[in-house]
Amino acid sequence: MGGYLLRALMDGVINYGMIGKLVEEAGDAVLKLIGTAVYKISYVDQLCIKSIQLTSGKENAKRIRNELEAEFEEWKKSTIVGLKENYPQKYKWQLEINDWDEIMSRLTDIYKKEKLDNNVE
Repeated sequence: MGGYLLRALMDGVINYGMIGKLVEEAGDAVLKLIGTAVYKISYVDQLCIKSIQLTSGKENAKRIRNELEAEFEEWKKSTIVGLKENYPQKYKWQLEINDWDEIMSRLTDIYKKEKLDNNVE
C-alpha cells in the first residue's frame, strides 16, 4: 500500500513538472511570436511613415507617427494584460513579466539560449 501511495505521489510530481515545462515552452513560443509581430509592425509602420512623408509632407508624417506610436503603446499594454490573465494559474510563478521591458529581456534570454543550444549541436 505504501509503495502504491509513493508511486502515485511520484507520478503526480513528475507529471506536474512535465506540464510545467510544456507551459513554459508554450509561453516562450508566444513571446517569440510577439517579438516577430513587433518587428514586422515596426517595419510596416516605418514604411508607412516614409511613404506619407514623401507624399503628404513632414507634418502629416509626424502626426501619423504619433498616432501609430500611441496605438503601439496601447497594444503593448493589452498584450501584457492578456498574457498575464491567460497564463495558467498553477504556473504563474514561471511568468516573471510585469512590463514591456521584462518581455523584451525574457525574449532576449530565449534567443540567447536557442543560439547556445544550436551552437552546441
